[in-house]
Amino acid sequence: MKRIIVHLLLTFVALITGLCLLWFLRMRQNEDLAPKPIAISTITPQSDRTRFKPTSRGCGSGYVQGYELPDGQTMMEGTIGYASKRRTKKEYKEWLAKATIIIERVAESKNRFGIIGERVVALVPTDSTGKAWATILWYDGGTYFSYIKAPSVELALEFEKSNAYAY
Repeated sequence: MKRIIVHLLLTFVALITGLCLLWFLRMRQNEDLAPKPIAISTITPQSDRTRFKPTSRGCGSGYVQGYELPDGQTMMEGTIGYASKRRTKKEYKEWLAKATIIIERVAESKNRFGIIGERVVALVPTDSTGKAWATILWYDGGTYFSYIKAPSVELALEFEKSNAYAY
């Protein structure tokens, strides 16, 4: 009789231990599936939003957002993405190769979301006339890189600093 009671007691302890372990693993799995907070850009003062007026937006493998400036000039910012990191890095390097002048290149710089990557400020010809636009590129080694293109370096840097992104 004692043997049966000990056997039942050990079975009960093993069952409770197994259920606790399953509960713990399920809770751990749910933590991995839970939505993670994302970085959200800070609120931009209205004066900066009116200086950089959003005009149009296109989406695909990345996006492009157009802006109009008070003097009628235009600029844009966006991201370009590919299915693999290898292809994205290749395209990023091709953008850099087109630069007529690299003004600044910083290996570890935070983007507007606080993610660290390479930031490059360059002049890049963007149309058939060969007019060079100021371009700020940022790439963290992933499947997307981001850019700001403006008629002058001053405007590109002002836009980046003002955080006047439409989204």
